[in-house]
Amino acid sequence: MWMGVFLALVTGVLWIVVGIILRYAGNRIKMLDATLLYSLLQLPFFLWLLDGVAEFSSANFWHLLGMLLAGGVNVWAMLLLQKAMADGNSGVSWAIGQSALVSSFVTGILFFGEEFSIIRCSGAVLIVCGMVVLGFSQRDPRSNVRSSRRWLWYAFAAFLLLCFAQATVAAGSNWQLSSGMRGALMTIGAIGFCVGRKYTSPERGFVFNKVMWVTVLGLAVVGLVSEMTNFIALDYLAEVNLSGIGYPLCLGSCIAGFALYSALVLREKTNPATWCGILLIVLGIFLMPNYSSFAPAPEALAGEIAE
Repeated sequence: MWMGVFLALVTGVLWIVVGIILRYAGNRIKMLDATLLYSLLQLPFFLWLLDGVAEFSSANFWHLLGMLLAGGVNVWAMLLLQKAMADGNSGVSWAIGQSALVSSFVTGILFFGEEFSIIRCSGAVLIVCGMVVLGFSQRDPRSNVRSSRRWLWYAFAAFLLLCFAQATVAAGSNWQLSSGMRGALMTIGAIGFCVGRKYTSPERGFVFNKVMWVTVLGLAVVGLVSEMTNFIALDYLAEVNLSGIGYPLCLGSCIAGFALYSALVLREKTNPATWCGILLIVLGIFLMPNYSSFAPAPEALAGEIAE
């Protein structure tokens, strides 16, 4: 069990690295071009996972359209989040963006019959309250310049867009779309958004320079390793029926760790309200899973104690 907890925390650290790359790369490369390159490199892998063209033809048209839109919206959200991190407080922006997991919880209860409980509802409320506190923590009563807080609106806009994307991805599981199908559709949607956005803007050319290749490959490697550590962590935790705490551990450590990095390394301004908001979000994340479905198996825990 403890190896699973450790690997979940490692996954959270790797997600922090992704945030750091996005924070710095945005000032050196065009993130839209980098996202297109990343998606083009990713698409063959998802197509390889498919069972063939027949898998597309057997799926519901609206389900396919929903996943395509989710891919494009996800890119739009990440671009806004990256801009918020570049222009304002990175830790606050990252925490607000990652809080979008609340949409998966709401989608499951409203549309797919998942269990409702006071504890899980309290987790969702804590996340929303945490975001509100973070928003107010960035207000400067001495300043009347609205543009100084524009980055905060970018962060909240990214949150709303990510809510749609994550809710659609959660619905995709209930629509019985394979992981390869969901990945391929979202990647195609991302490519379509990048191309459409590029050719509706004044700068129509794509630039794939050395820095961009290094950034994209770095994101790909970190993303792949984090997926491996996440799955292995879930396997270890599942042995004692505690796989439900895997995602909260990853995401909670990611948000808290990036907030510390923002305050200690980037020296961004924080105050007690900022830390209170982040704490509320992390606590809310840990209350979100349906823990009643992950009661520890007595024989598994006995084995852990014996070891």
